[in-house]
Amino acid sequence: MCGIFGIVTTGLKPDFNKFEKSLKFLKHRGPDFDSVGQVDETTILGHARLSIIDLSDTNNQPFSVDDRYTLTYNGEVYNYKEIREELLRLGVVFKTSGDTEVVLQSFITWGDDCVNKFNGMWSFAIYDKQLKRLFCSRDRFGVKPFVYYCSTAEFIFSSEIKPIINYRPEIKKPNYNLIANYCYKSLGAQATETWFNEIYRLQPAHNLVWQNGQLTKKRYWQYPQKVNRQLTFDKAREKFEEIFIDAVKLRMRSDVKVGSTLSSGLDSTSIVGVINKIFNTRIDTFTAYNSAKLYTEKDKSIFKEDINLDESVIVKELTKEFNVTPHYIEVSFADFLKRLSETIYFLESGHSSPATISIHQVYKEARKNVKVLLEGQGADELLAGYIVDSFPNYLIELFKRGEFVKAGKELTLFIKTYSFKYLLLLYLRSFDSAFLNRVKNIFSGIDLINQKEFSFKYVKDHRSEELEFDQDFNKYLFKQHTSGLVNLLHYGDALSMAEGIECRLPFMDYRLVELAFTLPFDFKLRELRGKYIQRKALEAYIPDYISNSKIKIGFATPLDNLFKNDADIEQVLVNENCGTLFNNTEVKKLLDQHRLGKANHSTILFRILSAKIWYRTFFKTKSITS
Repeated sequence: MCGIFGIVTTGLKPDFNKFEKSLKFLKHRGPDFDSVGQVDETTILGHARLSIIDLSDTNNQPFSVDDRYTLTYNGEVYNYKEIREELLRLGVVFKTSGDTEVVLQSFITWGDDCVNKFNGMWSFAIYDKQLKRLFCSRDRFGVKPFVYYCSTAEFIFSSEIKPIINYRPEIKKPNYNLIANYCYKSLGAQATETWFNEIYRLQPAHNLVWQNGQLTKKRYWQYPQKVNRQLTFDKAREKFEEIFIDAVKLRMRSDVKVGSTLSSGLDSTSIVGVINKIFNTRIDTFTAYNSAKLYTEKDKSIFKEDINLDESVIVKELTKEFNVTPHYIEVSFADFLKRLSETIYFLESGHSSPATISIHQVYKEARKNVKVLLEGQGADELLAGYIVDSFPNYLIELFKRGEFVKAGKELTLFIKTYSFKYLLLLYLRSFDSAFLNRVKNIFSGIDLINQKEFSFKYVKDHRSEELEFDQDFNKYLFKQHTSGLVNLLHYGDALSMAEGIECRLPFMDYRLVELAFTLPFDFKLRELRGKYIQRKALEAYIPDYISNSKIKIGFATPLDNLFKNDADIEQVLVNENCGTLFNNTEVKKLLDQHRLGKANHSTILFRILSAKIWYRTFFKTKSITS
């Protein structure tokens, strides 16, 4: 787990000293070692290392096995031992025992198709000096980042944007259209564009080649599109359990200490439960919580009844059953603007979830004890865990099958727990329609964006390709898995790496994803419980009060009080600018409505605040690539 940076030109001589200084902006991603290698007259590769597997200096990068191929690599290929055995049988000779050399030797042996053998998370670049060809790849789901700038004269890539704009400061310009899309509809890191004009993301499951001034991209993996109707629920349950246990086992491979986050939810509990009962290993766990008294009724508006949003209460019960060393982190909202500014520096954009501030504090605490964290990210989008989002699509599938009585029972169960109004709003939002979003903003009284300086263009949340799924519920999950999840993965990577922590995600194992997309919709959602197959497959590893819970909390943040009471937040919202993007008079009206209790505008206010802090950080602060 590291930071990568590189430049390949078509004739220009790259500036070595400038490159070396730019690499320093990735030091937080690789605090153990960093190095720059001038591969040939047109190419420089750089690397900042966080040592996790085979800690010896022989694995430092840029890494070469001969005078032809050089690699800079960020991530972990968890099945590297199995691939290494296969390569040994083919006569490959290794000089190290880690996964770095396995990645490079796999490319030398199998070419661009090598990535199909990898089970893990990665972004890497391999330069072929003989062909003057740069081959780049990003993992199937976008766990690891890969951003780039491209002109006819040069190709610059990195794990983060900061090194690129430091090396080429003249291209540092705001992408107002993408920021506007974020403010209106939470568009995030699933987009190909970034908040900086001319800097783009390589999409998940894509390879990229730069050669002779030409850039080509190719998808190497796709989601299954057909349901396996021959698979019984019992067989599916057995298969899920088998794959998940192996996914956890692979992600426990490490030469440094491994821990796990632990919330009151099903996913992290599943991971810790399997580690306890299968591997009989005591690990450190990390739980973030907010005091229940911080939340107002607006913060709980999704639920029908009063809910305790302090997750530590349940986690303390869990830790009595699990053999773990628990750590509890009470999230602090003191110096909120300072904390938000710090997260935005590492995110290089705003984010739709204010939980980024809480999660960052967890990583800060975790780094005192461990270097690797297992997390439950990815299960909700894979198995309909966001019950309020998933439920309308579930009802539609029941109606299609003519199961009207069952649909009625499920709806009755739903409205006893959740807000029906919230259900309808989320369902309308799921269409990702420019027209519906515009109507919503008009009726909300939101007209905040000055569009005189740019031509606003609506950008869809999910991938552009329309796959032919034979069940519409999987089409809905595909959109979640390739949009909102990619955005969450972005903040998980950026903020964990900010603290030198490697996060590993068992639910992102591609075998589990492929299985889930072949399962019928009612294997995933049933009796108002999302992730139904997961609950049944792993019920031997988790307590009943977790597996049977119908409540989906997520990590709630008490925004309502923050916007009502913080004078510093008001100053930024009302007086600062993001270029010429916002109409501050309208922003002031929005804040006043919120403070008077006429409407709950905390979500849109948080986005505006984030955008303004981003602009301040990257365009007004001298220490950032000035």
